[in-house]
Amino acid sequence: MNFRKITLSVFVLSLLLCATSSWAQSSGSIEGVVKDSSGGVLSNATVEISNPVTGFHRETATGSGGDFRITNLPFNPYRVAVTAKGFSTYTHDVDVRSVVPTTLDVSLKLGTTSENITGRGDWRGTPGNRIDPSHRRGSRTFRQVATREPVVFT
Repeated sequence: MNFRKITLSVFVLSLLLCATSSWAQSSGSIEGVVKDSSGGVLSNATVEISNPVTGFHRETATGSGGDFRITNLPFNPYRVAVTAKGFSTYTHDVDVRSVVPTTLDVSLKLGTTSENITGRGDWRGTPGNRIDPSHRRGSRTFRQVATREPVVFT
């Protein structure tokens, strides 16, 4: 009888220890090195990971050797984006499913400078672009839109 209690106790304790150790290791990591197309390392490049479904987002910068490591990642798929000034953006989908680090070595290509186009003008339109109110058919008030009242064309 005493032997049975000890055996049962050891078995329950073993199960608890296994459950605790597997629970403690429920996160992974992504690591790698960022280089240019000639093989030179890129320091201070930005590495961003995100999961739009969960809203998870984290970023880091590469070290002097071009290396990066992002840890404590819940097991999920992620989109990795690597950017550096003067280089094209690199994106890659990664699935973190193990405590073994996911390795991602990145080679960035020289990029072209991007242009930001800023629109300027009068919000009411210019003389050639004005809307003639007599041509509006079926215009609705805010109340009609909010209550989903149907449009009546006259």
